[in-house]
Amino acid sequence: MLSGLAQRSLTALVLAPAFIWAIFALPAPYFSYLLLAFVVLGAWEFSRL
Repeated sequence: MLSGLAQRSLTALVLAPAFIWAIFALPAPYFSYLLLAFVVLGAWEFSRL
């Protein structure tokens, strides 16, 4: 089982390239929806702390 820091680091390593790709490849409306999804997931995670 991974520690909390290791799990978050692994998640960042996986999601960072996908997010950078989205910045350059997606049209503005789709990128806005993706960003909204990240914000909602982050708020949900923060509310569970």
